[in-house]
Amino acid sequence: MSLNNADRPKVLFLFSDTGGGHRSAAEAIIEAIGLEFPGKISTEMVDIFLACPPPLNLAGPTYPAMAGMPLIWKSTYQMSDGRRRARFIHAAFWPYVRRAAYRLITEHPADLIVSVHPIPNMAILRAMTTKTPYITVVTDMVSTHAMWYDYRADLVIVPNGTIQELGVVYRVARHLGINAITYEFSDQRQRIWLAHNSEIMQQDTDDLWKAYKDQPITEEQMERMRALMMARQRATIWQNFARMWQGTPAQGGEKVREELGLDSRPIVLLATNVLGDSLTLGRDLFADSMTEWITKTVQFFANRPEVQMVIRVHPGEKLVPQAKSMGAVVREALPEIPSHIHIIGALDKINTYDLIEIADLGLAYTTTVGLETAMNGTPVVSCGQTHYRGRGFTIDPNSWDEYFAALEHLLVDLPAHRLSESQTAAAWNYAYRFFFEYPRPFPWRLMNFWDDLQVWPLEKVLSAEGQAEFGETFKLLVGEPFTWSAKSPDFAP
Repeated sequence: MSLNNADRPKVLFLFSDTGGGHRSAAEAIIEAIGLEFPGKISTEMVDIFLACPPPLNLAGPTYPAMAGMPLIWKSTYQMSDGRRRARFIHAAFWPYVRRAAYRLITEHPADLIVSVHPIPNMAILRAMTTKTPYITVVTDMVSTHAMWYDYRADLVIVPNGTIQELGVVYRVARHLGINAITYEFSDQRQRIWLAHNSEIMQQDTDDLWKAYKDQPITEEQMERMRALMMARQRATIWQNFARMWQGTPAQGGEKVREELGLDSRPIVLLATNVLGDSLTLGRDLFADSMTEWITKTVQFFANRPEVQMVIRVHPGEKLVPQAKSMGAVVREALPEIPSHIHIIGALDKINTYDLIEIADLGLAYTTTVGLETAMNGTPVVSCGQTHYRGRGFTIDPNSWDEYFAALEHLLVDLPAHRLSESQTAAAWNYAYRFFFEYPRPFPWRLMNFWDDLQVWPLEKVLSAEGQAEFGETFKLLVGEPFTWSAKSPDFAP
C-alpha cells in the first residue's frame, strides 16, 4: 500500500486510553517505524475521545472507574455490540460528533490512517473526503466489538480468523469486501502461519503444493525431515519446535503389539483430534462432525472381527481435561467394547509412532498422524478437509457411501493397497514443505514472547539481519500478495 507524500509520508494513529492496550499497540508500531525508517516517515497519535465534545472527551479519565464496575461495563458493551446496534449508535451520535470527526481529519492530514481502537472507525471513515488508506489493527485478543470493522476500511489484521469472535470479525470483514490477514502461531518458535483473505486454521496449502510438488526434496532436506520424525518418536523437542505431544519414547512396534495383545490380524489405526480444536472447525465433509465420524466408524468395525482396530486418543486431550474425550465417544457408540477394538487414552504410555509402525490402514479426520502414517507407506483414508487431503497419497471419499465402499474394498486385501514408492515420496515431500516452508519466519511466538524478545529485540528485528530473516513476512502482514516459489530458500531455525 503506497503513500502519497513521497518526501516524508505521514501515518496517523487513532487510539484511546480506554484499556485493551490500544496506546501501547500504537506506540510499538511507531517505534518500529522509527527504527526501520529513521527520519523518513512522520507519525502522529490522536486520542479519539479527546478530540470529541464533552462528555465524550472524559472517556479516558473515567475508564478506570467504569472498569471497576464490571456489571455496568459489561451491560454497556453488550448493549452496543452487534452490527445493527453499532450502526444505530453511530447514526445517533453522528450529528453530535461529525464536526469533531471532520476537524480531526482536517487538522491531522495523513497519507495512511491506522486505527487500533474500535470506536473511531465508522465516524472517521464517514468523514473522510479523500481516499486515504485505512487499516484496522484488532488489538482485542479474546472478544471483539462490532465497531472494529467497517466495510470502507482497506485492510483488517486479525488473529486466527476462525474461533469465537475472531472468526466473526474475519467473516464480516470478508462479507464487506475488506481484505483480511489472518494469522496463528504454529508449534515452532520464530515461525507464524499467515493467510490472505482466508482462515489460517484451514491451512490452505494448495498454492504451496502446486509450487513444490514436482520438485523432489534434496537429501539434505530429507535428513532434516528424518531428524524431526526421530525426535517425535523419541518424545523429545527438536530445534525450534516448542511442543512435545508424545509423553513416552517409542519402544518399537512389536513390543507395543505384545503389550496391547495384538495378534497377526491386520491393524486399523484411527487417530483422533481434540474436541473443539480449531483445526477441526469447518473441516467436515460427509460427516456432520468428528464425533459422528468416530461413532459410525467404530460401529462399522465392531462387526469386523477379522481386523483389529486401535483408536489413538489425541495426547493433547490431557491439556483440556474439561473437554469430552473421544474415548468417551467410542464407549457411547459401543457400550460393550469388542475384544478386537482397543482404545489408547491420552495419558496412556503408548507412543503413537509405534502404532503407525504396525498399522496396515490409517483413518484420520484432520490430524497430522494421517500424513505421518502415509509417510510410512501405509494407506490412509482422509475423512475431514485436512490440508494434506487430495495430494495424491491419501484415499479421499466425499460421502458416507464412498467411505464405507472404500473400507470394504481396502479390507479385502490391505497389503495390496500399500502406497507406491512415488506416493510415499510425495508424502515425505509434502511433509517437508508443510513443516518447514509453510510456517513463515517471525521473531516472536505468543507463548514464548519475553524469551524470544531477548533473542530478537526490536532493534535487531529491524536491522539488516532481521529484515533479511523476517522482512518478507512483515510485508505479507500488511497485505502484500502471497506467492510461493520453488526457488524460495529454506528458512533454517
